[in-house]
Amino acid sequence: MLTCEEIRNMRNKENIFAVFLGIQTTKITPGYAEGEMVIKEEFMNIISSVHGGCYFTLADSIGGAAAATHGYKISTASGDLNFLRPALDSKKLVCKAEVLKAGKRLIVSEVKIYDEKDRLLAAGVYNYANLGTPL
Repeated sequence: MLTCEEIRNMRNKENIFAVFLGIQTTKITPGYAEGEMVIKEEFMNIISSVHGGCYFTLADSIGGAAAATHGYKISTASGDLNFLRPALDSKKLVCKAEVLKAGKRLIVSEVKIYDEKDRLLAAGVYNYANLGTPL
């Protein structure tokens, strides 16, 4: 089984879409992960706030990193994210994810997104299918 550090390194190199967006997994321990995304001009929507798709993708990626610490390849089954406030003057999004339940087939992660000023921007729950294949 891979160590948490090996999982972090793997996700930071092989999760190509997350790498393209600049998402980095910064901390990972069993059942927990943190990551961040520096906000680029291209991530802004029409009202000069960070596009909700950035929030959703960051939460999915970091929630998945936490789920992956259970040692198996996973795939997102569903995600529910509540947008609590817009990132209007933020420079970075920070996500913290904790596994709530690691079942045989489904791993459930709670996610929270903050900005660099520690303002809570979004919170939700993501479900990951355990594919049964070791990492």
